[in-house]
Amino acid sequence: MSLCSNNRHSLAASNLNSILMAAFFHDAVYQPSNGPGQNESESKQLWEVFAAEFGISQNAVDTVSKMIERTANHLEGEASGDLALLLDADLAILGSEFVEYVEYSQKVRLEYSHVPLAEYRNGRSQVRSWNPNPSPLFFLAHVSASCPSVAVCPNFLGQFLRSCLDREQLFFSPEYKHLHEASRINMAWELRYLTE
Repeated sequence: MSLCSNNRHSLAASNLNSILMAAFFHDAVYQPSNGPGQNESESKQLWEVFAAEFGISQNAVDTVSKMIERTANHLEGEASGDLALLLDADLAILGSEFVEYVEYSQKVRLEYSHVPLAEYRNGRSQVRSWNPNPSPLFFLAHVSASCPSVAVCPNFLGQFLRSCLDREQLFFSPEYKHLHEASRINMAWELRYLTE
């Protein structure tokens, strides 16, 4: 996650501490063989234990818990403010330099090494149904451009790549809008590579 690689991100945050805690804990439990949402649920529980031990206010606990839960599905519903900043930062790898994206896609494959190669290629590149009104992938004009760092099944990953490519505009945050073209090129390359 490239949340604070640039000071402009912190300027857009109304509660940087909550964003940082959610960023830190959202993948605290990360087991690729877990089902969709299970890692985030267990990560949220870990956050809540930590917060209770250190006497963090219930309001802050609830805010961070909701943010962690939402990282299970970046594409559902709207987001704004600090939540949008977190979600966009979590997806920023999509618009990285090509070599970095290739390394990222190789790491994703390693995470799913328990899945047979043919099944992985099919699942990661799976065609999803066309949506005539796709919602934006990135919510803020200053943070966006990466595929999920959430652990999900290969079919979901393929749907996610296709969903990203279906979107007219990937980035809404000013700091990340420049990653739009690179992210589309990166994901299109990966889908071509997986289906060859």
